[in-house]
Amino acid sequence: MFACKVTKMATIKAKDFLNKHAVQTEDQVYDSLAEYMRKVHPEVPYRFDFGAGLKMGFARAKQQKRIQHGRAWPDLFIAVPKLEHDPYGGGYYHGLFIEIKRPGTVVFKKDGSLRNDEHLQEQYEVIKQLRESGYAACFAVGFDECVKIIENYFAGCTITD
Repeated sequence: MFACKVTKMATIKAKDFLNKHAVQTEDQVYDSLAEYMRKVHPEVPYRFDFGAGLKMGFARAKQQKRIQHGRAWPDLFIAVPKLEHDPYGGGYYHGLFIEIKRPGTVVFKKDGSLRNDEHLQEQYEVIKQLRESGYAACFAVGFDECVKIIENYFAGCTITD
């Protein structure tokens, strides 16, 4: 998933932010990640696409559909540009998008291909568009994987599937 090794990780352990539940819901992962970002990276601007999962009345849902770019937008955006460490010339990311999945979710098959799920495929198309536009973008399953991706991003690693 990463094209470089991270030599320095955050000093606060990921387990300090996890609920006591064995399996977290996606919303609990959001809560833990928000706390992690506030404590470990308080200077970093980030935003969750929290409204995507809310129940809305007909008029509000219609407005939401009208003003959004489209469906399947990633759950978390970290608004910090980064140079990636690449021995072949390097690159630049405008920011990091993460599509968060609850622990236990299978996104990719063992052969590395995307599972045959319409919603995952729709999300992956958005991730590819964001990558083509100069953003780091990927799926992450659970809190621990989200933290690894965030820390690798800040360390300048290339973010891939």
